Amino acid sequence: MSCCNDNTGAKNFLITGANRGLGLGLVREILKNCCQSKVFATVRDLHDCKDLKDLAIQYKNLHILKLDITSQLDIDQLVKELESVLKDEGLQYLINNAGVLTRVDPNKGVQFGIPPNIFGESEESFMETYRVNVVGPFLLSRKLIPLLTKGASKNHNLDHSVIFNMGSFLGSNTLNKDGGYFSYRASKAAFHMLTKSFSIELQEHKIMAIVISPGWVKTRMGGEGAQIEVDQSVQGMLKVLRNITLKDNGTHIDYTGKVIPF
Repeated sequence: MSCCNDNTGAKNFLITGANRGLGLGLVREILKNCCQSKVFATVRDLHDCKDLKDLAIQYKNLHILKLDITSQLDIDQLVKELESVLKDEGLQYLINNAGVLTRVDPNKGVQFGIPPNIFGESEESFMETYRVNVVGPFLLSRKLIPLLTKGASKNHNLDHSVIFNMGSFLGSNTLNKDGGYFSYRASKAAFHMLTKSFSIELQEHKIMAIVISPGWVKTRMGGEGAQIEVDQSVQGMLKVLRNITLKDNGTHIDYTGKVIPF
């Protein structure tokens, strides 16, 4: 992905949930190939992002910022920091990557992992998953509309900024043949619908919105039994980003470029 002759060009990126897995992989690949871009990577804990800090030593265009996606205070502070750095450049690409697959144990609190079955789900696991996977990205995206609008005119091939929402085939109603993953599936289905509504309502602001599915990836969330490595998924997703056109607005695309049914 050249930084000089494609849609991404010398543009500005914000990637949430960037301390590990797909988020970290996206940051690394963008930095490697888009040398003139400003890249903003968010983490929940600035003391727990060694890999990002190592990258920041090598790449001076990387900015590491704190963001708990469920905190309105964090969102407000993040946008202030972005505005102070970007000024009139605006933001061209928002990648809403932060997400969770959780269960809530009454005795142990929030834990990472899949509830074992329908009886393992709880109100707490549903609400926590929904806050992180749907409500937080909605609030962040809405707060960033002015910066994304400002950046649209500088994204010359598209004349639009782009919200890339990290989706999942598990959120597809059409593809659900196995059940399970109740809170996660429901949150991703809602996230996909949110993206579709963004794609309609934000047209007047010159902002596109697309769901991108990374595939079943070998990350902490995907597990060791997953099908593909992080690098393969990341390179595929960025190829999709590079090749999108206005007709892709509001669609759900996987890392190979295949359209996924809602």
